[in-house]
Amino acid sequence: MRRIALLIALLSTVQLVTTSCIREEIEDRPQRPKPLEFESFGLQSPLRPIGNPRGVNLIAELSSRDIRAHHEKLRKHWDDEVRRKLDEGEYQATMFIEDDIEVWRAGPHQVAYQHGRFLVDGLTYTRAPYAKLFLFKERTGDFRFRFHEQVVTVEVDGKWKPSVYYSIQNVTADGTPMSEVRKRERSQRVGASSLPTVHRTYAIERVEIGQRVIQVDARTRSWKVDGKLYRPSAQKTLILEGVRPFASE
Repeated sequence: MRRIALLIALLSTVQLVTTSCIREEIEDRPQRPKPLEFESFGLQSPLRPIGNPRGVNLIAELSSRDIRAHHEKLRKHWDDEVRRKLDEGEYQATMFIEDDIEVWRAGPHQVAYQHGRFLVDGLTYTRAPYAKLFLFKERTGDFRFRFHEQVVTVEVDGKWKPSVYYSIQNVTADGTPMSEVRKRERSQRVGASSLPTVHRTYAIERVEIGQRVIQVDARTRSWKVDGKLYRPSAQKTLILEGVRPFASE
């Protein structure tokens, strides 16, 4: 009995030490850098999540003063609960239906959706699952941000409201989208107990500003800008021009 008791005590000690080591390793693990970074280029207000219409996450440059003015304009109640939701990322943009078009508003921002596309201040974006649509306040002239380590400057004359659309598509080694692979497998699967095939997938990242597109393909580690190969460099700036396809209303 004494031998068994000593063995149990020894195992408990080993488990405690192992658990402590694992916990310490997780806490010390460095966080992966965000693919997009805007804050170091001088935003007027913090970036806050304001909802996910049609499965797309809206993230807006927004202050509590903007939301308060928005609520007063709509004659909606403003209180500590609304402020708490805004600070904790639970605030939702107000939705309207105008002429069969879905419209979301929050402070100075407005996003419309129709026929699978989002419209933001004269720029359009096709809906993609789990994409992120960043909305920025009106400014005059160029807009800058960082994509991975590459600084990007969007050159624009006059006043405008920048928007950046970020999406990821998972593909197989031959470039076939996983959504198509799963759809084909479901149609071919025999029996309810059949399991889907495991595939090695690669991410294709897309950043859109209007019709200008930056794409990074993890399969080949290559960059493309508007379909043309581009060699990124942290020592130079990628300049994009002509991002306004048509004038906003």
